[in-house]
Amino acid sequence: MDYWLHRVFAQEPELSVPLLERGILTIGFNEVAQQSTIDAANFDALKVILKNHYGWTDVKLGVNAGVLWRFLHEFKIGDFVVVPTVKAAAFGIFEILETAKPIDRLPPDKLNFLNATIVSGQGIVRNGNAAELGFFVKVRAVTNYDSSPFVPSDDKFLGKILSSKGMLTNISLNDL
Repeated sequence: MDYWLHRVFAQEPELSVPLLERGILTIGFNEVAQQSTIDAANFDALKVILKNHYGWTDVKLGVNAGVLWRFLHEFKIGDFVVVPTVKAAAFGIFEILETAKPIDRLPPDKLNFLNATIVSGQGIVRNGNAAELGFFVKVRAVTNYDSSPFVPSDDKFLGKILSSKGMLTNISLNDL
């Protein structure tokens, strides 16, 4: 079992946060959200997919490929993910229940309350625009505070860890 930190609030927060509250943890990369991306044979193959699609090179390619690789291949069933809110005012802890899937495999009922739909080849569409959410995993909230999966973060040390600028979207917390 591993422990992860994953930030969802930079990617479509008006969609990713309500989805998380309903058991769906998301990540961006909508433009490559296909099973073939998940099936990339290894990290270098994923880098090729991202380079060919986005044109990224060097550091940007490595960072983004690492973030997506961890979400697709290193997040395992039974792992725990700490998700901070904006400015780390609160955080939730979630257990991963399933492996990653492309966003177009999201059950449509998860979007009923968001006035959004799944459109094949576009992913989640809301108000005529495709959302920058490409993949998801089903999760279960471990924390609960006043009917919310997010617990206030009063600890100044924890707040600094959860809100550190320049940190990746997702990182391992196993060594903390």
